[in-house]
Amino acid sequence: MTPPPLPHIHSSIIVICSVQNMENLEIKLKELECHFTWELRGEDADLDYLEARLKDTIYASQVNYTTYASQVKSKETVRALNYLAYVKHLQGFNDEAVKYLENSEEEAKDNEAAFEKLVIVTYGNFAWVYYHMGEISKVQMYLEELDKIRKDFPTASPSVLHREVHGEKGWSLLKFSPKHFEKAKECFGEALKREPNDEEWTKGYAFALYRLEEAQRIPFQKSAAVTQLQKARIYNPKDAMIMVFLERKYQYDNKTKDAKEYFEQAVVLSQNDPKIITQVGTFLRKIENFDNALEILNNALQKFPDSASLHYQTALCYKLKVIKMKKEKADYGQLVKSCILHLETAVCLNPSYIYHHLELASMYAESMDMQKAENLFQELFTKPNIKPAQQQALHRYYGDFQYYHKKSESDAVEHYKKGQQIRNESHEREKCFTSLKKIAEINIKKNPHDKRHLEILGNIHILNAIASYEKALEVDPHEEDYNRVLTALRSMLV
Repeated sequence: MTPPPLPHIHSSIIVICSVQNMENLEIKLKELECHFTWELRGEDADLDYLEARLKDTIYASQVNYTTYASQVKSKETVRALNYLAYVKHLQGFNDEAVKYLENSEEEAKDNEAAFEKLVIVTYGNFAWVYYHMGEISKVQMYLEELDKIRKDFPTASPSVLHREVHGEKGWSLLKFSPKHFEKAKECFGEALKREPNDEEWTKGYAFALYRLEEAQRIPFQKSAAVTQLQKARIYNPKDAMIMVFLERKYQYDNKTKDAKEYFEQAVVLSQNDPKIITQVGTFLRKIENFDNALEILNNALQKFPDSASLHYQTALCYKLKVIKMKKEKADYGQLVKSCILHLETAVCLNPSYIYHHLELASMYAESMDMQKAENLFQELFTKPNIKPAQQQALHRYYGDFQYYHKKSESDAVEHYKKGQQIRNESHEREKCFTSLKKIAEINIKKNPHDKRHLEILGNIHILNAIASYEKALEVDPHEEDYNRVLTALRSMLV
């Protein structure tokens, strides 16, 4: 018997059903707890720097496999791989993101007891990446997996996250950018209310407070972070980063005896973590203890030869030592060679981080290889998708190259101007301002009637005024007077 014909379905009905299905899918995706729903926008972070830090975390866990407790190792590595997958998505490399998520899922299998809870964020990220890749059947597969985990491992209420997810969210917010420090504090604070003596929440809350106070320059006497860090230290007596943060707090308040004690503990405890060794090296570099910093960094490189961050920090120590020896009229040729070697290695290990290239170009110039420096700078100028802060850095470094090495003040001024005219508040923009001001003031001191340099100084003040009005407009976007003043100020720029 011939089966009855299928009913004809009008194409418009199919389209409506398809649209409704996609809308339902998007609603489900937005309800997930993962990096895609935590408001981590690419423009708010230095993705190349974040990528380097995450790779160091993964690298350290691989090198220290035998010294790490397997469960701790699994959790840290799973989180780092998840985060790295999201970073690769933001950079436009979804295929790489999928590979990192596959590695994350594989890593989670080492912690069999907590596997399902560890992969909640992994599966959420999988669903989102496949959604962006247009592979809807795979999106639905991961949504079904997540539904199953929720049924098998329910929380007290739908608003309560599994602690594995809550922790991953808090640390992700804290590592992303200063804009997210407050949210990280709230995230860890919320967890502490439920579990006031939990060591992870205590540590996370302490680190969030520290980062906020660091950004806001809160004085030692008013520091809530110091109290919380001391509490975190009780729960985590072998955590080197806690010691680093306490050392910094005491150092900033000139409590050198206490600072030294915490620093020495951090050095001993940081042997297995290149991220923390980098922090220790950075601190020593900033207080100009270059020899001690180089000893610690070079020792660490014997264990972690593929850490781009360690090579970069080592190079910066050599660079500052070169500057010091130049002032003392001492021979620094070998130091320049060492610096270049470490920078070239850092570039090979992490080619996406622009500061590795910028410092390398500068050191090529220091070694009198002007052509090599020029070629590298020009290569960077053609690099696509450079963020505003990176553009400012490129113009600032190239301006320094023109001013100090090529002795071309006009070319230097041109690039400092370009850097400061990019509408983005950053340290690099401030450095462009400072360099322009320095050049103008040197020349005006020689000739108070120097029209060109008086003009440069005038432009600096106008740009400062523009920046202030732009901030005011952010506070009150409907104030018409601000727009009128901004238009007038911009028209005055020469």
